[in-house]
Amino acid sequence: GWRLPKVLRWAYHSLTDPPPPWTHPASVWKKRLMDVDPPASLRSPCWRRLEARDLDGACACALAAARAGARTPKLYAETVLLLLKGETPRVEAAARLLKAAAPLKLVNSRLSEAQAALAGAQGRSAERERLLREAIGLSPSGGWIYADLIEALRARGQYAAARAVFGMYRASGALDARPLTVMQSLCVETGDAACVAALGDELLSLIGRPAAGVRTDAPKADTIANVRKMVELTRASGATFVAMQYPRLDPRQMESIYQGLDVPVVSNVDNFEEALARGRYDDYFIDRFRGYWGHATQAGNRLIAERLADELISRGLIAPRSSPAGK
Repeated sequence: GWRLPKVLRWAYHSLTDPPPPWTHPASVWKKRLMDVDPPASLRSPCWRRLEARDLDGACACALAAARAGARTPKLYAETVLLLLKGETPRVEAAARLLKAAAPLKLVNSRLSEAQAALAGAQGRSAERERLLREAIGLSPSGGWIYADLIEALRARGQYAAARAVFGMYRASGALDARPLTVMQSLCVETGDAACVAALGDELLSLIGRPAAGVRTDAPKADTIANVRKMVELTRASGATFVAMQYPRLDPRQMESIYQGLDVPVVSNVDNFEEALARGRYDDYFIDRFRGYWGHATQAGNRLIAERLADELISRGLIAPRSSPAGK
């Protein structure tokens, strides 16, 4: 049952005629159905170890799951990506985990990214590029994958190929700041001042402030109509509608969607910036799902909950809770 939405999405895109000219052939015609982790696996001991930053325990757990034949590609991918992060990447452990999962022949864009990251760490540049192209074919709207491929090509001096991938990103309709920032670096390297200026203006317009790596989605007409209808239905039921922006993302674009509706928009910029100024990124996020931010740890979730509570208290929607003495 949990796989049905994936099947329906695949069927819809497979029947689209004609396929967009930019699309990787595997992404529309004869597309392999992506493997996804069953919902129950997201509450497994392996994921809990990842959330607790127990990388040794998570790696051992994921390795045992792979050897037992568990089809959980995202678990393997996130574990490998974490193993490869930091000042001393654990390349051998990452390679061992991917080797154990290889017989399962899993098809997943995040897993392809993890395989590409390992190939890059091992100096297999051509293999890294192939795997990133495979990931784009599986997830054409994943802007961060285009950014990784552009960066890989830029590092090898393949500027024409990098520009071609940027063109694919443009045609995909994805909105992500990372391909823009990586492409801007390429333009700086090649001395293309006009490109640097144009992408700088676009980044500022996209994210609302000059902060490299921030991802945000531009509001589309149908999205705006949908969320405004959600406000109407929520209030008709007697409930209060509150909107919350992702950690570290500028809330102004979201505020424009709810303009005139008196909807509280909760920002998570200052609280995370202050926390990160005195702590590590890994203290608050378990991954770099969107480059500049990712899924939150328990500490990150607490920051979000505290910000929401402060907003609700300030608007008189809930009463302050008295704290025990000494707390």
